[in-house]
Amino acid sequence: MNPESYLLPLGLLAVGSLVFTLHLARRREDARVAFACFILLSGLLGLGVVRVLRSTPGGIDVVNEDDGDDLFPPIVSDDDLDPLHESWDSEGTASWPVASLMSRLSDIAYRPPVLATDEFRALGFDEVVPVSSATMFGYVVSDGDVAVIAFRGSEEEFGDWWANLSRSPFPLEVGDVHTGFWNGYQSLKSQIEVALDRARPRHLWVTGHSLGGALAVCCAYDSELSGRPIAGVVTFGQPMVARPTLADDIDDRLLGRYARFVNRSDIVARIPPSYRPAGSLVWFTDDGLKRSKPKRQMFGSPFSEDGGLKGAFGDFDEPDPLSEAEYQQWLADQAAPPVARNENGEVLLQGNSPYLSNHSIDLYVDEVRSLIWGSESSNSMDDILGR
Repeated sequence: MNPESYLLPLGLLAVGSLVFTLHLARRREDARVAFACFILLSGLLGLGVVRVLRSTPGGIDVVNEDDGDDLFPPIVSDDDLDPLHESWDSEGTASWPVASLMSRLSDIAYRPPVLATDEFRALGFDEVVPVSSATMFGYVVSDGDVAVIAFRGSEEEFGDWWANLSRSPFPLEVGDVHTGFWNGYQSLKSQIEVALDRARPRHLWVTGHSLGGALAVCCAYDSELSGRPIAGVVTFGQPMVARPTLADDIDDRLLGRYARFVNRSDIVARIPPSYRPAGSLVWFTDDGLKRSKPKRQMFGSPFSEDGGLKGAFGDFDEPDPLSEAEYQQWLADQAAPPVARNENGEVLLQGNSPYLSNHSIDLYVDEVRSLIWGSESSNSMDDILGR
């Protein structure tokens, strides 16, 4: 019986008792019995009202979410902002939950502001501030004492924006930085600082894919120089931004807080010539995950034998940057990319060079999620969330 069905009879009885009580009172007879009935029925009426207010719509049966273990199979979710509060070591084993979150944020950064805002807020960020200047774009998202700067990349028209960026070096105090990337970040800097001054985060993260990854490194390094410490910078398919001397300084200042993910033969991570990579490499290959050697040893910082790092790093050489001749050939290929066709002669690739087949942010999201959560839990979560 629905709770609402109790209200009518209880209400009629309460009104009847009140009328009967007033009738006895007029006749100056003892109305104590009728008054007691009125009080009792009024109390029951009140309990009925409370029950209705606390009932579920339609009176259906429900269980508390915490008790609903049998409703769905357990899944692992990467939609939690808790990793942004946790300490991590970019030179340790690469199963950082924060990396999965960063890949998601780098992906969302490609969305237009209306869609991106909804997705950022669905992840738990209360404040979403777009920042833009010409072709450069990003978001500053925050919640409580955490904030993330997520820079947008340009995976669909990589050759176009790359050709328009000067790769000549720009001198900083310690060494040379890529002029195009540095100027791109500088064009957004004032907007970013306004957003961060408002948010005042204790934990500040920076991320991005492709061009966005290069902007993220410039931002993280500049923030460290200006006294705004970075909790971590995580990039995906990021081109190189520094000449050797500056790359060493980036490694020194962001030691243990900078990881860059590279997917197989992604050529973007090997350009431009004469620049050098920095950060801790996490490299997805057909032979499994490969890692760069810990730079704590190189820089003479404390290194624990029990830190679990030895087994995570193999003896291998990182992919060499392209030579100038290879780079020029690659630029020519961007201008007139070869056309891939299937057995029926249909074009398989349009608008993207086959050299970028491993560069998509979608591939990075899938690889990182599989690394962190495992392929089975990743797939089950995609099915349930409709991704």
